[in-house]
Amino acid sequence: MPKSEVVRAAIAEYHDKLGRLSERERLTMLRAFDDLISKIPGRSAAEADRELSPFDARVPPAVVCVVIGSRRDLPGLSLYDPV
Repeated sequence: MPKSEVVRAAIAEYHDKLGRLSERERLTMLRAFDDLISKIPGRSAAEADRELSPFDARVPPAVVCVVIGSRRDLPGLSLYDPV
C-alpha cells in the first residue's frame, strides 16, 4: 500500500472519530456527572429562594436580566421577580 494511501486512510479514520469520545472518556464523564448530581441538595425552591434573597437585594434587576435574560424567559421563578 503506498504511503499516500496510508495517510489518506489515517486522515479519514481521524475525521470519523473527530468530536467523539472514547468509551473510557464517556464513562469518566458520566461518573463525574453522577457525582456532581448527587451533591445537589434536595430542598424546595422556596428554601433556595430564601438562601439567595440576600444576594437579590445587592444585584439590580437590570443586571440580572442582562446576564440571565428577560424575565419572560423565566416564568414562575420567584428568584427573578422584582423585590
